[in-house]
Amino acid sequence: LMLLQKSLMRILILLFFTSICWGQKTSEGKITYSTFYNESDATEELKRESLWQYQYELEKIEMAKNFTFELHYKDSLSIFKIQEKLPSDAIDINNYNLILSQFYGSVIFFTNKNKNLSYEIGSIYSDYEYVLKYDLNSFVWNHTNETKIISGYKCYKAETVWKFYARGKDHTYKVIAWYCPEIPLAYCPNKYPGLPGLVLELSETKRTWIVNKIELNTKSDLTDEYVKELEDVIKKHSKEN
Repeated sequence: LMLLQKSLMRILILLFFTSICWGQKTSEGKITYSTFYNESDATEELKRESLWQYQYELEKIEMAKNFTFELHYKDSLSIFKIQEKLPSDAIDINNYNLILSQFYGSVIFFTNKNKNLSYEIGSIYSDYEYVLKYDLNSFVWNHTNETKIISGYKCYKAETVWKFYARGKDHTYKVIAWYCPEIPLAYCPNKYPGLPGLVLELSETKRTWIVNKIELNTKSDLTDEYVKELEDVIKKHSKEN
């Protein structure tokens, strides 16, 4: 009986320390997204008015399909950025960069959920570098019962608005997120984390990011060195302001 009690005690101790180690395990991974325009100005009316403009709008639709974005997460931190790759020689590089900018191609979104803050870091390490700060509590989500299947996962629809002031006037953008409670990670493309599940699709005005690959237990780009680089950029601009 004594031997049995000792064996049970060892098992309980082992389970206790295993649970501690599991609780301290780093949550880390990478999610990849494709992009597309969910609305198009390539109407028949535009075609009658300006064939050149109509063809350009069609080109925008096709070009947007070439972009790939990555969401890297590690515990309370995440970044969302373009996947660096060279465009085809057949693509007009000026149009490519212009359309890419409409999807925030030169921007890194860096989020610290512990601080409830998200940072938009634009044109990093260049003369045009800037940092904008967002309070995640300012995004109030309206949850709905509407669902749809994305990449085999059941997702729920939530809506919010993004309000900002630019060029002398106020702007309001409607934002639609489709999140998956089955994947309980509060990460999202762009600057809108905090929903009760990984966001597999996000639409902001006419642009949409949709998931194409989910890697839940893999190394992310969020190394200590890279995080420090981003935090140093943020501190630099905080001092300037």
